[in-house]
Amino acid sequence: MFSGFAPQLLDGGFAGELVFMIGGFILLGLSFGQSSGSVASAFSPTYRYTGSALTSDLAWLFGAGFAPLAALVLSTQFGLISAGAYLLSGAVVTLLALRLNRQWEMRRADEGRG
Repeated sequence: MFSGFAPQLLDGGFAGELVFMIGGFILLGLSFGQSSGSVASAFSPTYRYTGSALTSDLAWLFGAGFAPLAALVLSTQFGLISAGAYLLSGAVVTLLALRLNRQWEMRRADEGRG
């Protein structure tokens, strides 16, 4: 949905580009923040705070840290649609990781009952 407004925002001069970049960072930050919070349950209570902090830090470093540079390079070399595809791939991988985490949690709960 955000990428649907990209042409209008990027053609809007400096203000449009600024709104595009800040909006993208906000959406990216929200997705990584939510995923790190849901991953906290995968850690035992003893390590939950440390595990959540490391998960969040690594997600910001590898996910949000390189995304703007990768999107810039892709859009420069292959057009804006490639940057959108890159960002969409990040959302898909996040959803897959959350699903995998849920499956691991359910498996661990089943082993605890058995």
